Amino acid sequence: MDRFMNTGNKFFLGLPASLLMAAVTLPCAAQSSVQLTGLLDSGVTYLGNQGGKSNTYVNNGVMRPSTLVLRGNEELGGGTSAIFYLGTMFSLGTGALLGSPGTLFTRESYVGLSNEIGTLSVGMQRDFMFDTLSLNGYSGAFYHGWFGSHQGPFASFGVPYNTQGSIDHDRINGEAVSNAIKFSSKNFSGLSFGALYGFGETAGNMSTSNAVSAGVNYEFGNAGVAAVYSKVKYPGFANGTQGIQNAGLGLKYKFEDMTLASLYTLSNNTLNKARINTLDLTASYRLTAAWNLASTYTYMKGNSVLNGDKANQLAATLSYHFSKSTMIYTSIAHQIASGPKAVARIASAMGPANGTSQTAVTINLQKIF
Repeated sequence: MDRFMNTGNKFFLGLPASLLMAAVTLPCAAQSSVQLTGLLDSGVTYLGNQGGKSNTYVNNGVMRPSTLVLRGNEELGGGTSAIFYLGTMFSLGTGALLGSPGTLFTRESYVGLSNEIGTLSVGMQRDFMFDTLSLNGYSGAFYHGWFGSHQGPFASFGVPYNTQGSIDHDRINGEAVSNAIKFSSKNFSGLSFGALYGFGETAGNMSTSNAVSAGVNYEFGNAGVAAVYSKVKYPGFANGTQGIQNAGLGLKYKFEDMTLASLYTLSNNTLNKARINTLDLTASYRLTAAWNLASTYTYMKGNSVLNGDKANQLAATLSYHFSKSTMIYTSIAHQIASGPKAVARIASAMGPANGTSQTAVTINLQKIF
């Protein structure tokens, strides 16, 4: 424990100096690279109950949205590199951008410095509800994409980043924070951590419309544990003084061909006092080198502000990998809602059900390049 604490103190005191020294001692011949990469994901979804009728449509990617990424790296010497990332999400079916209207880079956009300690970056970046809990395999969203994300019968919860009110209310499917400075550590013998601060850019009050997020992940042997706290304030919430709080705790254990994972999140709207408790329980099994089967049970419960509404959801995904970069998958999600005003809605569904149950089935092809 003492050794860990000493390492932590050295890091916090030494990082700015090490990055600054690397930035001002450039070698004469720096090595640099720029890559155009991305992911294409689309297919056909059948929705069994959209307002009382069935619907079949081409989706915008269920496991992952189609994304185009331009990234760069320049070696500055002394183990430090300058990096940048520009990523945008789009509909493969229509070619239209996905995300905030008028935003070119709808996924993330940042520039930063990276060394053996970690990466310090500035821009529009996802917080640690996604980085720590999803990218490390604790959430259902990691295994099923949108079908493992969280929405349910909570339209009045009031997330401001989507008109649906509760889609991705705990941010595990990736919501970016604007005007953010972020540090993400390297992996130190299974331990990784990070913190983010988003500037509200309000004169005279730094705490207005700001954002904070911090996460830690520790993997030891076959087990892993992670914890995250995030709070994002919004200009439309009492002039930027209120927002959405999220906290999450993840546990996982890996066997030879199976992974068991669990995630608990608490989402709190500090303006209207709405609160959602969410629990994921996941089992993922590698059937062969090419085939994988995953299933996640999700339980969501709202507080009295949300009429005590609940939802139980089961998602399953069977995937076949033609190669490391190409796979085909089929996913199914079934949600049953309950409560005085409960209406079922699976995340990414074209619309809510007209009652308490909804089923969605998809088959998609995904290509990474």
